[in-house]
Formats: sequence, C-alpha cells, structure tokens
Amino acid sequence: MDPALADTQAVEARPAEARSEDTRLQNDWALERAVKRREWYGGWVLGTDALAGTLLVGSLAVYGFDDRMGGVLLLSAATTYVFGASIAHVAHGRPLSAVKSVGLRLGAPVVGALMGFGGFFAWRQLDGSTRESDRVASDGAKAFICLALTVPTSIAAASLLDAAALSWAPPHFGPTLEVARGGATLGVRGAL
Repeated sequence: MDPALADTQAVEARPAEARSEDTRLQNDWALERAVKRREWYGGWVLGTDALAGTLLVGSLAVYGFDDRMGGVLLLSAATTYVFGASIAHVAHGRPLSAVKSVGLRLGAPVVGALMGFGGFFAWRQLDGSTRESDRVASDGAKAFICLALTVPTSIAAASLLDAAALSWAPPHFGPTLEVARGGATLGVRGAL
C-alpha cells in the first residue's frame, strides 16, 4: 500500500474534532513562524555606505588636480552617507528607522570627534615637553592622530549598527480565513 494513501486514510478515520485541532495547531505554528520571520535589508544600507566610501576615495584622489570636482565628490559622499541608508529604510516601509538612521549618522561623527578631542587633551597633559615651541608643533599632529582614529571608527560603527539593528522589516500582514465545523473566522495576521 502507498504510504501517502495510508496517511490520508488514517486522517479521514480520525474524528473531525481531532482534525480541526490539528488544523488549528498548524495555523498557530504558521502564525508564530510568520511573526518571527523578518526581512533583513541591511545589504542595501551597506551598499549605500560603500557608495559613499567610493565617492570619498574619489574626492581625495581628484582633490589635488581639480579642487572643484573634489569638493563636489566630497559633498556627494557626505550626502550619500547621511541620507542613502534612510532612502533604503523608506523604500522598505520603515520611515521611523529612516529618522533614527539620520540621527545615528549625524551623531556618531560628533561623538567620535568629542572622543578624539578628549584623547588629544589627555595626551597633551601626559606629554613631558616643557618647551612651548615643541608643544605647539606637536599639538597639531596629536589632534590629527586622535581625530583620524576616532571619527572614521565612529562612522564605521554607525554604519554597522544601522545595518544590524535598524534594517529589519516586519513580516507583512495578510488576511486569513479559517473554516471549521461550527463556522468560519476571518481575520488579519501579522505583527506590528
């Protein structure tokens, strides 16, 4: 005997209440699975950041030859960094995540700069130089080193945090219809 046919006969031999309970359990399992399943679109967010990085490198490469074009590319890189991921969020129906993304991307470099200046002032206090001319000459290099370490790191952290935490779309809502022996139920399934 065919195993699939045997299963069908076994299901038909069970009482209708048991079959409806199985259907209800399967529907509950499908709902739970649908609620837990979310779509990650962080690749789009990271793609806009890769584009911003490419524009930044292009602006640095061109800046010595054509200052105007270098400035345009630099402005394009900054605009893409701040608003590119937000466009991806809005395109996936997440306008609140777009606002959070802009705040994160504007706030992270500021926090990085504050950390860099804090490191600079701490380094300056620890410096043993007593001559003012030595101290002034080295202050610029120290400030540059501190900012060059903290600001790009904070920008990269904002990008990764945006992709990892904000780039999840909820499952889509959908209508449901359940027919049982005592009647039917019409509803909507999904998650807020």
